[in-house]
Amino acid sequence: MSPWGFWFLGLIFAALALFVGAAWVFARLWARPSRILPRRMPGDIGLEAEPVTFESGPKRLNAWYVPAFADSASAPTVVLVHGWSSESGQMLPLACTLHHAGFGVLGFDARGHGRSPADGPITLKKFTDDIRAALDYVEGRVDIDDPRLAVVGHSFGAASALLAAAEDQRVGAVVSLSAFSDPVEVTRWALRGLHLPRGPFLKMVVRVLMGWMDCPPERVTPAAQIRRINVPILLAHGARDSRIPATELDSLASAADPARLTRLLVAGHGHRSLIKSTELAEALPVFLWSSLDESAKLGKVA
Repeated sequence: MSPWGFWFLGLIFAALALFVGAAWVFARLWARPSRILPRRMPGDIGLEAEPVTFESGPKRLNAWYVPAFADSASAPTVVLVHGWSSESGQMLPLACTLHHAGFGVLGFDARGHGRSPADGPITLKKFTDDIRAALDYVEGRVDIDDPRLAVVGHSFGAASALLAAAEDQRVGAVVSLSAFSDPVEVTRWALRGLHLPRGPFLKMVVRVLMGWMDCPPERVTPAAQIRRINVPILLAHGARDSRIPATELDSLASAADPARLTRLLVAGHGHRSLIKSTELAEALPVFLWSSLDESAKLGKVA
């Protein structure tokens, strides 16, 4: 081969290395949430909570548990899951609503969020594993006799809640607030917003992310997993959500079992304000009480 041929091959390998390296760097930044420490704790809104911790994988997560108003041993428990680059305090409005409606409530900081430790790239799989660890913790409390469990998540936490409900038979009902249907599409939106190329670059970024999760893509795709959920599902979305458009609600709903699905599109609310909406505060306890009772009767909760 001529010297020019070697130079040409070298340039090709250098370009490939640059391409793969750029995709890895973007994926690593994409999987690193901003650290926001909790601004409020349950006590700040008049809730008596017990600070707790539990293990998820190699990490110990920070959490709090608010018992039900009356006999917490005979009340269902709701696990609240915050969104990306957020923390457990984000879910306090719902904790207050659920506590006064008679539920026990567990809130926690997922890995890499709030006061919980970092754990490399944070992925949907790790969020889902954290939810299942939270269920383990509730199940292991000696002061809780009621086996009825529900999961309520927001945004990234909502997508993870759907994945957890598809995998874990202990979940008797799941509530998804402002979830996305496909993480690949969310990554595509991010690249477009940054004016970065999609196409092969998107595929390489996704390949890096999937390598970290070490699982088939469909396992971490809410639209693919929601059809496996055999308990009641509430999909709620703000009609004015500019971060995750309300059309994602339609995408998820079209893949779910219509017999188990309740939809709630809240006018006038965006991505984060949905959590504080009156419509959600009114609908959530009604949905959870009826759903958990139904699941228990059908034997969906062990």
